[in-house]
Amino acid sequence: MNELLKILNQFLQCLQLQMTLLEELLVVIAREEELVVSFSLPEFEKLVTEKDQIVRRLHAAEERRMTHLKKLCFLMAFDARGRLPSLTEFVTVSRSYQRNVQNLLDAETGSQLDQIIFSIENLTGDYRSAFLHAQPRIEQNKIILHALARNFKRSIAFLENEAGQNKRYNERGRSVSPSAARDNVSFVRVRA
Repeated sequence: MNELLKILNQFLQCLQLQMTLLEELLVVIAREEELVVSFSLPEFEKLVTEKDQIVRRLHAAEERRMTHLKKLCFLMAFDARGRLPSLTEFVTVSRSYQRNVQNLLDAETGSQLDQIIFSIENLTGDYRSAFLHAQPRIEQNKIILHALARNFKRSIAFLENEAGQNKRYNERGRSVSPSAARDNVSFVRVRA
């Protein structure tokens, strides 16, 4: 049981760190949008570097969270081979596990288990609120990315069409005159 409590605490700390980093990321993204509108390139470049660092830290925290979650599922006898539970599902699994073992635990251990699960439940609500708050931005970004992908496909189709009309491009994507494209052989008309 001590191992379970230790991993639950580590899991909770990962969730808290992720929540903090998510809040930092949302502030940076809001600032990034302001800089895009004002066309401030030097500040934007600094902000992109800061955002990348936050994203790397989030990625590392997510990997630790997944590792802890796998261990917790194993210790709680939850079959996570198909997929790991969401945070809400994990709270349900934890409460079920707590009910199943409550008669086997001493009062202090039972209280510790209850406190940790309660903290995870509260954090689950904070996560939900944060994502609901960020949802309009997420939807806006999905629309923008969809439009960018559509425009990229159009650009590729245009370039393929242009390349198919006997126009040649070098390895850098620059156009080459038709006479230079024919193996660098020039033709001269001679009158006889």
